[in-house]
Amino acid sequence: MDYLQIIINGITDQNAQKHLTNYFIREFKKAKKEHYTLTEFFDGCKSVIDGWEQELKAKYYKEINEHHLAIALLKDGEMKPAKREGDEHKTAEQRINEAVEQWEKQLAFIKDINEHSLHLPSVTNGRLFGNVNIDFIENLKQTIQEAFNQISLPPLDLPKTNKEEYNKMFAVSKAKIYVYDAITQGTTQHHFDRDAQFDLRNYTLYDTQDEIIKEGTQLQYNSEFLMWLRNAHILNVKDFLNHHFEKTPNKTTFLDYVEYGIATSESLKDGKKELIKNWCIEKRSVTQQ
Repeated sequence: MDYLQIIINGITDQNAQKHLTNYFIREFKKAKKEHYTLTEFFDGCKSVIDGWEQELKAKYYKEINEHHLAIALLKDGEMKPAKREGDEHKTAEQRINEAVEQWEKQLAFIKDINEHSLHLPSVTNGRLFGNVNIDFIENLKQTIQEAFNQISLPPLDLPKTNKEEYNKMFAVSKAKIYVYDAITQGTTQHHFDRDAQFDLRNYTLYDTQDEIIKEGTQLQYNSEFLMWLRNAHILNVKDFLNHHFEKTPNKTTFLDYVEYGIATSESLKDGKKELIKNWCIEKRSVTQQ
């Protein structure tokens, strides 16, 4: 299976770009006919993007380390400052201090990983041109995960709840991500930001006047919540659950959902499942008092 070509087609085809989650679902259905399993297919897609991410971060950390090394060598006198105009009127100490200051300014700038980009021809054997940043890579990884979740996670059948209408169970960021422009007839996805660290992304579609066009659905938020648990470091799981537990309007329904999610999930590791199960037991004892 040429997973790289699947990724390339998804991010270069204009129609696929607009409906990227659906694109990956369609590609899986094709792969399924060739006897690829759900996990096998999506792990293959994610391995491509993981490779891009590792390549970008390797380049990033290499440049950071080079700057730290240069600063240390200058301060220890093991590296001479580059010659600059007017150096003849300065002492050796002044030249070193100025060089250190210049390197430190550069270091402060490059510390933002968003200032770095990945050269696509080098990671696609020349099959794709251009550059992408870490935001693009992370959004692509999240889109692939959303496609996986939509297939693998059955929607929770909550009593007296429309499966499409979001029941406000989770803490969702107020930051507007998806904006539709009626003039261009295009949807813009803004940089993903949260009001709080553990908020879910806001799936509501707005127009350019901040009016709601379409609310995010229950399935989208269910998938986002379980995807977060799957990808979270185990040390952050309790903080994440506590954040949503404090804000949910119906704590019993929330606990029902969390227990349902870990019981049906094949992607959560046993250690994380056990931690979440114990957390639910603890919270139920509190709510029943």
